[in-house]
Amino acid sequence: KPDPAVSASDCSRRALARGDSATASRAARASTLEDQAQRRQARQAEAAALWSARDGSSLPPTGRMSQAPPRVRGFDRPLSANQLWSWVGNAAATAAFYAITAWLLIEDRPRCSEATLAYLVAPHVVCVAVGLACWLFLETHAPTEPSCFAKMLPETPRWTKTRYCREHKAVIAGLDHFCTWLNVAIGRQNYPPFFTLAAAGCAQYALHVAATGFVLVACREALPTWVLVVDAVVLIAGLAILVAYAALFGFHAYLAVLGIGTYDWILDQRADPAPARTEMAPRGATNGARVANGNGHATDIVPAP
Repeated sequence: KPDPAVSASDCSRRALARGDSATASRAARASTLEDQAQRRQARQAEAAALWSARDGSSLPPTGRMSQAPPRVRGFDRPLSANQLWSWVGNAAATAAFYAITAWLLIEDRPRCSEATLAYLVAPHVVCVAVGLACWLFLETHAPTEPSCFAKMLPETPRWTKTRYCREHKAVIAGLDHFCTWLNVAIGRQNYPPFFTLAAAGCAQYALHVAATGFVLVACREALPTWVLVVDAVVLIAGLAILVAYAALFGFHAYLAVLGIGTYDWILDQRADPAPARTEMAPRGATNGARVANGNGHATDIVPAP
């Protein structure tokens, strides 16, 4: 009868000493599983400590988290690669858009309706102004400091629950996620400007695509070829950024409908069991063949005609 106080590694050594290779192999596998379970428990304990902060309590940083200074604002160094790419991409696309539209609006050209283009550019300017204001607030305001935007959110667990942020090394109320494109945590104090920035970005680049597409279609006979090529490049760049903004806005609108945050959604996805794997029916199986799936249940397999 095995002694529960004896570890798997001890069993392996004793089996090798007796020359029992089969028992030693089984004991070695058990020792590996035992080590993996211990490491998994250690990771779970560390994660539980980080996620269990409540009511402004703080956790002492450990390991690699103590090596880097805590972040306070988005403009703090070091800047992330995604943050720099977002600056360059948005600035270049917006500057190129205004360069083309201004050049077209300054001079009258036959077979090109400047009025229609102006109707598309005017709301675009408003969207840029709103997005720029939200972006400056997000980059300059610390998510740990109170703001007037927190009063816009309800007193629900999603916005009152506190979580520990590794990058800021602080507990943040209503922590939704850490945005690498802004290089700052998004929580209760700055979520409304973040959501507004995503909505303004969608509207801005939708107008961007509409205006540059209008120039490419309606003004092609009044413009030289090189202008049309530049306009097409600006159109493609705006379309790519529009897809990114639309995905961001759509995801957070979906979370708003569910009433949960990004971290809660991620944890829910990790908690869901993996779908059962179904074995393929062998070649030549008849209609209605039943095979065993990963859970040990029989599953009907109907081959294609």
